[in-house]
Amino acid sequence: MKTYLPLRLIDIDGNTSDGTVRVLPTAQVLPGNPQVDYCALSHCWGGANGFKLTKTNLATLATGIQTHSLPQTFRDAISATGKLGMR
Repeated sequence: MKTYLPLRLIDIDGNTSDGTVRVLPTAQVLPGNPQVDYCALSHCWGGANGFKLTKTNLATLATGIQTHSLPQTFRDAISATGKLGMR
């Protein structure tokens, strides 16, 4: 049985008290344990000014994203993920 995992995940690390999350390679978030649960958000990207992960902003997003700068849909998903006790 093959398991699908995305290439990258938003890592909330169980703690968003500093208001920061990171986009990391899945292998870094789930080292050696690809059989864990993760949450997924399905949404419409919206217009041209929407928030998107690109090759040019990947390194910046890996160092940290201030959650207040994210669209409300992302903030709600991060909050719900944390309340579920998921990373």
